[in-house]
Amino acid sequence: MTWRLIATVFLSLIGSLSAHSLHADTAGRFFFGSVRCDYFLALPEQAEGPTALVVALHGYGDRVAQFREATQLETGADLAGVAVLFPQASPDTVEKAAWNVGEGTADQDDLGTLVFAIEDITATYDIDPKRVFLVGYSNGASKAYQLVRARMPSRQSLRSREI
Repeated sequence: MTWRLIATVFLSLIGSLSAHSLHADTAGRFFFGSVRCDYFLALPEQAEGPTALVVALHGYGDRVAQFREATQLETGADLAGVAVLFPQASPDTVEKAAWNVGEGTADQDDLGTLVFAIEDITATYDIDPKRVFLVGYSNGASKAYQLVRARMPSRQSLRSREI
């Protein structure tokens, strides 16, 4: 009797968790006009209802894999039930990955690409479009600031911290 009760409770828990499970680590590619944007998306193993999305923008010359390893953002995000999108910047005029912030970068529409990526991810997965957060390092922080100021003026909350 006790084992049957434990098994029933266990299976009920598994069933309820899987009903909310978003977990999938996905590598993919977006196209916005002529701009190609590779990305890595980490979705939490467990989330109750629509989850928040953190868009993490790497620094100049970085690659998504390096940035993920250095920041370990997805580990904490997974524990908090938050999705993390790591988009890859396009190469600049000297073939280093750079977000177009207006100085020495290729003429690409990073703002449009990132907005498209965020809209596509929030529409495809169970993500709350009102809980999208941007973080960035160096060149990525400049792009995050630019994106919030240019495209999300009604929902901006900016905080900058020097490290």
